[in-house]
Amino acid sequence: MNTILPSIRLKALRITIFGLMMLSVGAAVPNASANVIIVSTTIQAAVDAARPGDTVLVPAGTYRENVRVTKDNLTIRGSQAAVLDGTGLAGNTGIRVGAPTPATRINGFTISGMTIQNYSRNGLLLLRVDNFSISDGSYLNNDEYGIFPVFSTGGLIASDRVLASAMRGSMSVNLAVS
Repeated sequence: MNTILPSIRLKALRITIFGLMMLSVGAAVPNASANVIIVSTTIQAAVDAARPGDTVLVPAGTYRENVRVTKDNLTIRGSQAAVLDGTGLAGNTGIRVGAPTPATRINGFTISGMTIQNYSRNGLLLLRVDNFSISDGSYLNNDEYGIFPVFSTGGLIASDRVLASAMRGSMSVNLAVS
């Protein structure tokens, strides 16, 4: 019995040391002040209510709107059944992420899941956005681009499905932007 106890203490010590090492090299630690905002009216209202570091959770359903994100470090998550549909809208882009002034940049944006479709230009436009992640979404029948990062760096586009009328075809996208 005495030989087992030192072995358990040694394992606990190894786990503690490993945990401290991970913290010292900058491992991601959840933001204690981050909130999850569940869309109850419009995606734009939830984005407007969000603060940097927050997650906007989009339940299944169809949303007919144009969304503009002008904040750093925002996450939008939804399933493929959460559909942002531009049919008949005056705006030409589903989600536009960009700083409010041309001289500044957005740092940190994540979108995962969702279907963005039927916009007269772009499904998702990122303008001067650094450190972004776009994954597991469907971008369907947007006339120009499904996903369009412009003057943006440090991005990852992974496991997205893009089918656009201007492309006359489809593709599955996995891309890193540096």
